[in-house]
Amino acid sequence: MKSRSFNLLVIFALFLSLLGSAVTVTPAYALSDTPLPNMPTANDPIITIVPDGAGGVYIGGLFTQLTPAGGGPAVTRNYIARINADGSINPWNPNANNWVLSLAVSGLTVYASGDFTNIGGQARNRIAALDVTTGLATPWNPNASSRVSALAVSGTTVYAGGQFTTIGGQTRNYIAALDATTGLATAWNPNANNHLYALAVSGTTVYASGDFTTIGGQTRNRIAALDATTGLATAWDPNANARVTTLTVSGSTVYAGGQFTNIGGQTRNRIAALDATINTNNATAWNPNAGNEVTAIAVSGTTVYAVGGFTNIGGQVRNYIAALNATTGLATAWNPNAPTWGFALAVNGSTIYVGGDFTTIGGAAREYFAAFNLDSTPPTVLSHTLQANNATGLSSFTVTFSEDVYNPAGNTDTDDVTNPNNYVLVEQGTVSGFQTTACNAIDAVNDTRITPSGVTYIPNTAIVNLGSALPNGSYRLFVCGTTSIVDSFNELNGGVDFTFDFTVGAVAAAVTSGNARASSLPKTGFAPNKVTTLPAQPATLEYAKMGDLWLEIPSLNVKSNIVGVPQNADLTWDVTWLGNDTGWLNGTAFPTWNGNSVLTAHVTNASGVDGPFAALKQVKYGDQIIVHMGGAQYIYEVRETKLSRPYATSYAFESKQDASYITLVTCSGYNPLNESYLFRRVVRAVLIQVK
Repeated sequence: MKSRSFNLLVIFALFLSLLGSAVTVTPAYALSDTPLPNMPTANDPIITIVPDGAGGVYIGGLFTQLTPAGGGPAVTRNYIARINADGSINPWNPNANNWVLSLAVSGLTVYASGDFTNIGGQARNRIAALDVTTGLATPWNPNASSRVSALAVSGTTVYAGGQFTTIGGQTRNYIAALDATTGLATAWNPNANNHLYALAVSGTTVYASGDFTTIGGQTRNRIAALDATTGLATAWDPNANARVTTLTVSGSTVYAGGQFTNIGGQTRNRIAALDATINTNNATAWNPNAGNEVTAIAVSGTTVYAVGGFTNIGGQVRNYIAALNATTGLATAWNPNAPTWGFALAVNGSTIYVGGDFTTIGGAAREYFAAFNLDSTPPTVLSHTLQANNATGLSSFTVTFSEDVYNPAGNTDTDDVTNPNNYVLVEQGTVSGFQTTACNAIDAVNDTRITPSGVTYIPNTAIVNLGSALPNGSYRLFVCGTTSIVDSFNELNGGVDFTFDFTVGAVAAAVTSGNARASSLPKTGFAPNKVTTLPAQPATLEYAKMGDLWLEIPSLNVKSNIVGVPQNADLTWDVTWLGNDTGWLNGTAFPTWNGNSVLTAHVTNASGVDGPFAALKQVKYGDQIIVHMGGAQYIYEVRETKLSRPYATSYAFESKQDASYITLVTCSGYNPLNESYLFRRVVRAVLIQVK
C-alpha cells in the first residue's frame, strides 16, 4: 500500500477532480455522526462518487481492492467499482489499468475518465463508456491525448475537461463536447488555455473551472459560464484569484470550492456561493470562510456539504468534512471529524457518501470510503410532567423528547436543549387570550414571561427549573421548534413549537357564547394529492347533526352542511372527520345568533383533493356568505380576510356582541417538509340581511 504522505502529495498535485454537479435531495435532514457499518473499505483513496440510480453508487479512484464490511477476503477492483445500496460489492468490474478520476451516469451507460489506457476489456485512452450491466466498454472511443479530469452529461452530449489537447478526433484544448453516440468531438470548442478540474451543466449553460485564464474567446480567470450552443463565454465572470477545484449548481446559485481567496468581487476563502443571474461582483453574502482548500461540494435541500483540507469552516472547528447551513453559511452540529483530507461527496436518497484519504471517520475505522445516514425524522416532544390544572404552583417540570437532542457544552447555543430561552413560558395578562403566539413572536407587553432559572439534561429528557413556584394564573408553555431545539440539526417538530396550556390555582374559565378560549386554530387540512388514512372517529368526538343548517358561499360555488364540533379539554377542536361538511366550533356563538360564530372546513380532504374551503383565500371584501336555517337565509357580507399563525387565536375568537358575525377558518401554506400547514386563513363577515 502507498504511504499516506505519498497519497496526499500525489492527489493534491494531480487529481483534485470531481463531477461539478452534485445530486440534490429534498428535503434535507440531520445526519448521524457515526458512519454506517455496512459499507466496504478500500486500500487507497476514493476520488469520485456518483449515484447508480438504484440506491447505490459507482466509485473511482486510486484503489485496487475493496474489503467487505465486517471483514472477509478482499475483492480485486482496479480503480473503479459499484457498491450496492446495502453496502455489498457489486460484481460489475470494468477493471481499469490506472486511476479513475471522474464518473457520470446516463441511462444504461457509465462514463469514466482519468489516466487509464485500458478499461472494460478494451483499449480506451483516458475516457470510456461502460455498459451498466456488464461493465464492458462500448464502441464509444473519444481517445483523449492526456488526462480527463471532469465529466458532465447533458442529453446526447458528453462534456469533458482535463489536460488533453486532442479528443474525439479533433484538436480540443482542455475542454470538449463529445457526441454520446459516435464519440466524436462536436463543433463546440471553448479552447481553454490551461487545465480544467470541474464541469457542471445547467440548462443552456456549461460551467467550467480550473487553472485557465482564457476560455470561450474571453479572459476568464479560473471559472466561466459557456454557451452550450456556441461555446462562447457568457458575460458571467466571477474572476477567481486562484484555482477553482469544484463546482456545484443548485437553482440560481453556483457553489465553488478550491484554493481561491477572492471570487465574485469579494473576499471568499476557498468556498463561495455565486449568483448565476448576476454577471460580476456576484458572490452572495454566504461566507463559510474555509481554512484550507475545499475539494468537493454537494447540496441537499437547505444544507451544503463540503470536504477538503480545512480544519475550520462555517465558524467552527471542522476537520476535513462539514455540513453548512445554505442560508447562513454556518457549520451545523454534524461533525464526523476526519483525520485527513476528503475528496469526494455524493448524496443518494437517504445516504451521503464520502471518499478521501482518511482511515477513520466519525470515531470508527473506515478506510477511504464511508457513508452516513440521513435521519428523516425530526425530534418531537414525547411527554411532559405538566398538568392541565394544578392546585398549587410548581417550580420545575420535565420534557421528554422522542430522541436524543443537541446538547453542546454550556447553555448559550441557540439550538441547545439546555438553553433556557428554548422554553418560553408566559402567563396570560389582562387581554383576553394569549398574545404570545410562538417562540419567535413573544408579546412581553400583554403576557408576562417567566424565564427558567436553568435546564438540566439527561439523554432524551430536560428538567426545567423555574427558580420559584408559579403563582395562580393561566399559562402557556412553548418548547421551541421555531428557534430551535434540534437533534443534529433537524428542528423540533420540523420547525414548529410544541405548546401546552395549563392553569395554577382557581382560574375562572372565560368561555361564553361567542367568546371561546382556544389554545390553537383547528387543523383543517391534509396533504394535497395524497391519500391520508383516517382512524375510526371516537364516540367522544362525534359531531352533532344540525338539521337543515347549511352554509353557502356563492362566489366559490360552495354548499356545505354544518355540523357541531365539540371542544376538547385542551381547548382545541378535532375536525379530522369533517370530510365535505363545515364544522361549527362549539363554545362560539351559535350560527345566526348575536356574537361570533366560528365555522371551519378542510382546505384539502383526506383523499388529497380540494375541500370545501380550498379557495377561501379568493373571498374578498363585500362577498356574501349565506347561512341557511329553517327555510330562512341569513346573509352575511365579508368585512375582512387575513392570514394568522396557528396559535394566533385572539382575532378568530374575538368577542363580538354588537351583531351577528361568522368567522370562517381553514389552513393555508402547506409545508411538505413537515407535512403541516404554516398558516390559517381567517375570513370575517357580518349579518346584513335575513330573507
